Amino acid sequence: SIETVAGLIESNWKQQADLFNLKVVIPVNSIASVSLPLLNFKNATILESGKAVWQDGTFVTGVTGVKDAKIDGTNVNISLGSGTYEFEISGN
Repeated sequence: SIETVAGLIESNWKQQADLFNLKVVIPVNSIASVSLPLLNFKNATILESGKAVWQDGTFVTGVTGVKDAKIDGTNVNISLGSGTYEFEISGN
């Protein structure tokens, strides 16, 4: 966690063999870019609070606060507005 002029930015992650979880908190009136590892998954799916934001190699719209997602090598960079997000990355 880090204190900024906008407020506290928090992150907490957990990795298992076939799953990666990341929780982030972005302060009010802020935007952030979060880089999520694909962990060598061939068909990675990224969920935010159970709703898909990345599937079949593309960004899935419709999750509040999640503005965009783009692949960058072995990571997916996700643009976020303020709020609390719980990402889950899985695949095969």
